[in-house]
Amino acid sequence: MSHEVHKISVLGIISQAAEMLGSNKVYYFKVLLFPTLLMYGLFLFYYLIFSFFPEMPKWTSWVFTLLIWNSYAIFAVVCHRLVLLQADKPLKPYALTVTRREMVFSLNLIVIAVVALMLAWVLSIPLIPLLNSFSFSNWAIFIPIVMGMLQTYFLGRFCLVLPSIAIDERISLKQSWMVTRGSGLRIFCIIGVVPLFWFALSSISGDNAEDTGLYIIDVLFMVLQPVVLAFEVFLVSLTYKEMKENWLASHVDN
Repeated sequence: MSHEVHKISVLGIISQAAEMLGSNKVYYFKVLLFPTLLMYGLFLFYYLIFSFFPEMPKWTSWVFTLLIWNSYAIFAVVCHRLVLLQADKPLKPYALTVTRREMVFSLNLIVIAVVALMLAWVLSIPLIPLLNSFSFSNWAIFIPIVMGMLQTYFLGRFCLVLPSIAIDERISLKQSWMVTRGSGLRIFCIIGVVPLFWFALSSISGDNAEDTGLYIIDVLFMVLQPVVLAFEVFLVSLTYKEMKENWLASHVDN
């Protein structure tokens, strides 16, 4: 039996995530300290190794990239559990937990990113001959923008899989797609906030980098990365929480 699609509040979820970060910043700092240090440590080690030993085999770069990717997954799982389980299972500060859950999360994150990229590519490539037929000379710039927007949309449709893994509930890509039906554009706006922020930041600092040689965006990214990453994960967690509650409520009513 069909049910009315719940319209999630874009500004409501964004403001709620910002309020959570602001009101609990000391506790979040303690809980996320070791996962953050792991990310920084791996990145710094990667930078130093390849700065002093540039002739390192190519496969070592892939190994470090995978390790850094997994450190992001560990950080994200902690953030999801802070939002979704904090009331029932408070997380211990100054701790670092690596279990099968984080590995499954990392693998699914890769799968979702690849699937979203492939779907975006399939829908974007046919635009090239169309743009050429209209003598659109900047299609090489336009196509990546379209692909990025499409990929963000598909990431939003599949993103509910990730918080479900973080709290051991496990939903499939198909289920995530079904639950987010009718809310795709709203979720696109929610999870697109952070990429838009970085794009604006890089645009502002880009001219300065050309003149001074100091890539301000890189410095800012390193300093703000944990906060911005936590904010993005909080957005996904709150979206998952609201979509899940309303989906369950609609099915109970029916």
